[in-house]
Amino acid sequence: MEFYRYDSPQIRYTGRFAPYCGTMSTTQCGSYFEFRYSGGACVLAFDTSRTCAAYPHLYFEVDGCPRVEAGVEEFIRVGSEDGDKDAVHSVRVIFKSADEFRHRWYLPLDSVVAFKGVYCDSLIEPLPDERMTVEFVGDSITEGVLIDTGCFVPWRTDGANRVYVDDVTATYAWLTAEKLGLRPFFLAHGGDGVTHGGSADSPDTVTSYPYCFDGAEATYPDPDLIVINIGTNDRGRPDFEERYIMLLDEIRRLHPSSRLVILPPFIGCWTGKLKEIASRYEKETGCPILFVDTDGWISPEPLHPLRDGHRAVAENLSKALGAFIESIG
Repeated sequence: MEFYRYDSPQIRYTGRFAPYCGTMSTTQCGSYFEFRYSGGACVLAFDTSRTCAAYPHLYFEVDGCPRVEAGVEEFIRVGSEDGDKDAVHSVRVIFKSADEFRHRWYLPLDSVVAFKGVYCDSLIEPLPDERMTVEFVGDSITEGVLIDTGCFVPWRTDGANRVYVDDVTATYAWLTAEKLGLRPFFLAHGGDGVTHGGSADSPDTVTSYPYCFDGAEATYPDPDLIVINIGTNDRGRPDFEERYIMLLDEIRRLHPSSRLVILPPFIGCWTGKLKEIASRYEKETGCPILFVDTDGWISPEPLHPLRDGHRAVAENLSKALGAFIESIG
């Protein structure tokens, strides 16, 4: 087998990845990388020396087969050594979930997917991906926190269970992207809002938006759509409107050609205020904004929707975004 480093041109990254200590690293659930290789098996290498338990969990998709879940390990083998040596295989590795209470922003990072590279016979470029791109900006709900109830182990700490209980691919965001055939990007941390930071000292969304993690700028091109669902953790804060407008300004500064979509929190707060902000901001800046009223889509309890709640939101949101995409051509 040959070793192909993380920066090999045949490896394609989607999401908030940045070089970090000899790896390509992400701390944002929903980010993924993909490649094709030839041979019977490949071995993925990760740097786990800086990561604390519970290790982040990954989904592996190989040749379109159902996903397999695994925690990050130093080496993870995909396929069989005695497989067809001439076969070409496609691999996608998705950052599924993390311990919300481990540091994923300030260095040193306690919870990070740090990809070193892959061992295989030959690495082949992935097929072109010409889908429209969508970025989801949110909080723990967008990240998929507490989406499952059946994986809780009562004698373990809550943080250690989160890698089993959370799942970004079951969120309204990921499901909506799948329904509409969009390529998804994420910025979402548990506890975050526009007025304050969240779990494990992550900063507020206005501060974190330009970065993958502290000091590492996010450098991907303008998404076609940017869907903002933030404010649940800002309830009762008098500076919400001011900070929300600052977030819109920051998003437009970095991605001036992106179309913006505003979703009020699913629990029903800030709906009137955000509708007003969207209308006024569009008039004052000339930036087109789609406001989507989410009231009544799901029950406000539980605060973190379970899988059925996320499916219901995705059903409604995909209709609204689908019509919007058709209208803009």
